[in-house]
Amino acid sequence: MEENESTYYAQIPITVMYDGRLKPIERLLYGTIAMLSKKSGYCYANNGYFAELYKCTKIAISKYIKNLSFYGYITIVNANSYKRQIYLSNLKQMINVPITNDIGTLNKRYRNLKQTFKHNNNNKLDNNLNKVIDKNNADALNDGFELFWSEYPKHKGKPVAEKAFNKAIKKIDIDTMLEAIRKQKQSAQWKKENGQYIPYPATWLNQERWADEDDKEKDDGVLEALGDLIDDD
Repeated sequence: MEENESTYYAQIPITVMYDGRLKPIERLLYGTIAMLSKKSGYCYANNGYFAELYKCTKIAISKYIKNLSFYGYITIVNANSYKRQIYLSNLKQMINVPITNDIGTLNKRYRNLKQTFKHNNNNKLDNNLNKVIDKNNADALNDGFELFWSEYPKHKGKPVAEKAFNKAIKKIDIDTMLEAIRKQKQSAQWKKENGQYIPYPATWLNQERWADEDDKEKDDGVLEALGDLIDDD
């Protein structure tokens, strides 16, 4: 019988579940990544998919994924391109730990798990995966920049822009960056006088202008504030 999506379920290892450094949504996100990794050995879903699933922004998803990566639970290959792959770190020694109601025992196990994980984290990937990362990192970075460059409406100072991009992509994923550019291209400021007020690409990246609110969001915020004042009266 063909497997149906309704039969899918996510498993969250106890190491992830009881890691106080993670937000609850980050623990759930790990479970989703694990579920989506079962077929191919890695998860290729983009931030748009997760944002729709969890009803939040792509920027928020980007932060959650970076946090999981920072604490060593996942490894991201081709992070700077649309070909991103997310691999789970090796948690085999941590998954099969029975849950206990005794807090003291649980805390002791958790401390031991953290030490084990810290050791494993130094060798998260086997040699083959490390070779894949080494081979693809440069190409992925270049792919990501070319996507940015083709989307950005002002093509000035490409070498400087590429350097700025390589720094910026550590803070934001390519999907969110491209979405911000598309929105801002529709703004009155960028359309004014044939794009005269569009910042240079390097300036846009260095100043993290992807986080700028668009005109509609500003107007909505003003209307909401006025509404609150009227309600208070």
